[in-house]
Amino acid sequence: MEITVTRLIEILDERYGDPERFTRSVREWLRAHRISQADLARATGYTPPMVSRWLNLRTVPSLRAMLVMDEAIDVILRERGVPAPRPGDGKGG
Repeated sequence: MEITVTRLIEILDERYGDPERFTRSVREWLRAHRISQADLARATGYTPPMVSRWLNLRTVPSLRAMLVMDEAIDVILRERGVPAPRPGDGKGG
C-alpha cells in the first residue's frame, strides 16, 4: 500500500498533533493494562522522571518521544499477548 505525504501528515497530526490528548490516552492505556510508568520508562529508554513529567503534563513530549512511547506500549502489550491499537489513535482504551 502506497501512502502519500499528505496522508502521512494527516495521520501524524491525528495521532500526535495534540500532545496533551496523546499523553491522556497513554495514561489511560497504562491504567487499563496495568503498565507502570517505570515499565514504560524502561521500555522507552527514557528516565522515569522524564516519563512522569510528560504523563503529568509538566513537560510537552516531542514528536520523537511520543513515537517512542507509542512503540514501547505496543511492544509491552504484544509481550503480554494483548493485541491493541496504539495510544492516541482515537480508538479509546
